[in-house]
Amino acid sequence: MEINGDYSVLFDANQTYDLAPLFDENLIKGIDVADLLILRKHMQGVTLFNAPLTHYAADMNDDKLIDVADLLTMRKIMQGITTVLPNERKAWKFVPNSFTFPNTVNPISAGVPSSIIYNPLISSQINQDYTGVKRGDLNHSAIPFNSTVITTRSNTDVEFVLGDVTDISGSTVMIDMRPISLSEVV
Repeated sequence: MEINGDYSVLFDANQTYDLAPLFDENLIKGIDVADLLILRKHMQGVTLFNAPLTHYAADMNDDKLIDVADLLTMRKIMQGITTVLPNERKAWKFVPNSFTFPNTVNPISAGVPSSIIYNPLISSQINQDYTGVKRGDLNHSAIPFNSTVITTRSNTDVEFVLGDVTDISGSTVMIDMRPISLSEVV
């Protein structure tokens, strides 16, 4: 993986793979009163969201609706009552850049993929990119990765060690990727 997010992984051909990025951090990061006001104005029809990813960020419980439940979840996060989302949902959601939202009125109603599935993987894949969306951050104020703006400092590749992977046909396999040297990442 390179510092700019480029990655390269070798897999066996003619197998099925589900490529899904995951990132989690402090749930409250990026959620503030401004986000609550933006959500409330949208729900009241005063100022509607103008981007599909804002709809996606506002759907806190992934029920494909933007409603009072999402507003209450955001308030509980701001008040410190909720620090972890139920059902192992992460603070960040990802959308493959190849995905086109089907409609503009309610772009999340048909569902939004969070991964790219290769069934089977028959050739090398390039430009398999994603856009990260912070749950509840409707004004896009969250800066990921410990409030540090990431800049490229070198053109060297970062080498990763992959944990042991056992091929169990038909099952989901999580691969733990860790950099060999943290100095390459920092």
